[in-house]
Amino acid sequence: MDDTHIFMDNMYINKFLRKESFSSHTGAFKRQFSVLPALDAIGYIPKKSHWIDCEFSTWNFSIILSGNGIYFADGKEYKVVSPCVLTQRPGIHVKYGPDSSWEELFFIYDKDAAETLQRGNVFPKSEASPIWYFTSIARTISAIRLLVKSLELLQYQKYAGDVDLLAYETIITTFNHPFKDRNSLHAGSDLTKICAVETLLQTNPAGKYDFALIAKENGMHYAKFRRLWNTLVEEPPNRYLQKLRLMHAAKILAETTLQIQEVADVAGFIDALYFSRLFKREFGISPKFYREKYADSLLNKLPE
Repeated sequence: MDDTHIFMDNMYINKFLRKESFSSHTGAFKRQFSVLPALDAIGYIPKKSHWIDCEFSTWNFSIILSGNGIYFADGKEYKVVSPCVLTQRPGIHVKYGPDSSWEELFFIYDKDAAETLQRGNVFPKSEASPIWYFTSIARTISAIRLLVKSLELLQYQKYAGDVDLLAYETIITTFNHPFKDRNSLHAGSDLTKICAVETLLQTNPAGKYDFALIAKENGMHYAKFRRLWNTLVEEPPNRYLQKLRLMHAAKILAETTLQIQEVADVAGFIDALYFSRLFKREFGISPKFYREKYADSLLNKLPE
C-alpha cells in the first residue's frame, strides 16, 4: 500500500471524526449499475453559520445533525430542529440557515437523477413538506461513518456504486421514527418514552399491553400519550401493535410447522378464527395459503 492510498484511506473519516469540513465530487465516475441514483457530491460542514438564498438546479439532501434554524421554501416557513433532513429540488427558491451554527452533511444529485430518486420514494413529492425530522440519530451516525470511510474507494472507479449505496442507506436511516411536527412535542423526555414503548412493542409484539396503563406509568394522560404516539408513528397504538403481530405471525408461518392455533398464540392472538380473519384482511390470503406460498422456499423444509 503506497502513501497516496494511506492518505485517501484516512483523509475523509479523520476529518469527520475531528469535525473538520470536507467535500468530495463523486459524479465523474461511470456506474456499472443504474438501480440507485448516482451521487454527484457530498460535503460536511461541522459549524455552518452562513445562510443559503438561491434556486438550485440539483436535487439535494442536507442532514442537520445538530443545531437549529429556519427554512423557507415555496413561500412557507419551517423550523429546523436537529436532527432533521432538508431537501431542495430544482427550480424552487429556498432560503435557509442556522440560528448561530449547525452541523450539516449534504448530498447533491444531478437533475437527471429525478426519476430514480422519486421512484425510490426517498424524495418528498412536490406537495409534501421539504423537511422531515427524526429522533434516533445513532443509526444515522453509524451509516455516515461507513459512507465517509467509503470515499477512499473513489480512487477506483469500479467502486463508485458502493458510495451511491451507502449514501442512499444513510438517507434511509433518517426515516427511523420520522414525525410530522416537532413543535407538537412538549418535551424531549416524553418523546423518548414514546420511542421506548414502540421499541418494546417491536421486540415483543406478542406481549400483553394496556396502553392506558403504559401512559400512566410514563407520567402521561392517555389522551396525551395517544396524541404524541400518533405524531411519531402516525398510526394508533392498537392498530400498530396488531400489524406487528400479524407480521410476526407471517414469519412464524413461513419458518415453522406450528399449527394455526399455535401460531396465533405465539403471535399474541387468543382466538385463532379472529386471527385468521385479520391475517387475510392484511395479506389478502389465509394463513394456510400463506404458508403454502412461502414455506417451501425456506430452510425449514431441509431434511433432517
